[in-house]
Amino acid sequence: MYYGFEKVMGIFCNGTFDVFACWPHSSPGIVSVPCPPYLPWIKEGATGNVYKECTANGTWKPEENSSSLWRNHSECENHSFFKVLSIVGYSLSFSSLCLAVLIMSLLRAGSRYLIS
Repeated sequence: MYYGFEKVMGIFCNGTFDVFACWPHSSPGIVSVPCPPYLPWIKEGATGNVYKECTANGTWKPEENSSSLWRNHSECENHSFFKVLSIVGYSLSFSSLCLAVLIMSLLRAGSRYLIS
């Protein structure tokens, strides 16, 4: 008897944790699990899923030209978080550039008076 577990027969992918979500033992095909609530950019109560593919030979599908395993977590991304983060970053960068140009122009104007 198996309490709380399903007996998996034949070819299957082993259950694993890929630093994003816990994946159960799975038969070949597309596997989905709910978005993990412990990631900081995922809103609490998010209803999306993460997808991973179990190949016909019983291994998780790798990304092309990589040793990493393929995963589709697009339903879990909070685009507004990244948008705010990029706006803040670009604003700080632009402000620093303007300040640097202002300082350089003031120093250059001051050096003209010293030379003449």
